[in-house]
Amino acid sequence: MKYSVFTAMMNDFTPEETARKIKSAGYDGVEWGISDGYSIKFDQTVKDAEIYRKMAADEGLKISAIGTGLKLNEIEKIKKMFEVCSRIGASQFRVIVPSYGFNWEEIKKSNYHRLYEQSKKELEPIEKLSGEYGIKVTIETHFGNICSSAGLAYRLVKDFDPECIGVIYDPGNMIVEGRESWKMGLELLGNYLAHVHVKNLLWQYGEEDYTGNKCEPGWHWAWADMDKGMVDWQEVIEALKATGYKGYLSLEDFSPRPIEERLKAINYLRGLEKDED
Repeated sequence: MKYSVFTAMMNDFTPEETARKIKSAGYDGVEWGISDGYSIKFDQTVKDAEIYRKMAADEGLKISAIGTGLKLNEIEKIKKMFEVCSRIGASQFRVIVPSYGFNWEEIKKSNYHRLYEQSKKELEPIEKLSGEYGIKVTIETHFGNICSSAGLAYRLVKDFDPECIGVIYDPGNMIVEGRESWKMGLELLGNYLAHVHVKNLLWQYGEEDYTGNKCEPGWHWAWADMDKGMVDWQEVIEALKATGYKGYLSLEDFSPRPIEERLKAINYLRGLEKDED
C-alpha cells in the first residue's frame, strides 16, 4: 500500500512545515487540502499552484490527491481547480455532494430524490471537463450527505465514466453513518474506487460530543486511536487487496491528539500489512 496525509488535518502548520513533517513520519505522498477553510486558500492556490508541486517534490512526496470544499454547483471554481491540478500535477480532486442533514431538524426538511437528481445533473458538465483535462473528480462517503455509504455513492456515480468520476472510500465516516460490509462495498464500487481516507471512530454513551464539549446525555460518536475504534483496519486492508486496490491510504485524523501521535498511524497500518504477509 501507499500512504499519504490529507493536509486539512494540519492547518496549524505552514505548508512547508506540513510537507516536512509528513515526509519525516515516513509517508509516500501528500493530499493537499485546498479550501477557504484550510491553511491553503483556494484563490491563493489558483495564483501560486506551482509552489505546491515544488514543496511536495522537494520532500520527495507524490501528490496523491487534492481535497477541496467545492460544491458540485460551483462550476466556475471547479474549472479553475482543473487548471490548478494540471499545474500541481495532481490526478484527482474532491468535490462535495449535497448535505442531507446532520440532525433531525435538518433531515426533516431534506428530500433525497430531489438532491440525487440535482447532483446527477451537476456532475454531467464536471464529467465532460474531467475527460478534457484527464483529471478525475471524486466524491466521498461521508455522514450527513447523500452519499454516506458505498451503496449510495455507487448509485450516484454508476452512470458516469469511472475514469472521470470516482469515489473516496472513508470507513471512519461510515462508522457514524453508512456502515456496510467493507468487502461488499469495495466490490460494488469496483473501478469507481479512487482513494481511501484513514481514521478511526467509535460510539460511546455519555454527556460529551466528539469535541469533548458537554451535551445532552446519549450516544455520541468520538475519535479513537487507530487500533481502538470500530473500524477493523486489518479487515479493510485485506478487502482492499482482495479487490485489487492500488491507490493511496490517506490519513485524515482530526482528533485533538498531538500531530506527532496522529502521524504514527502509518506504523500501525504497515504493521497490519506485515501481519497479513
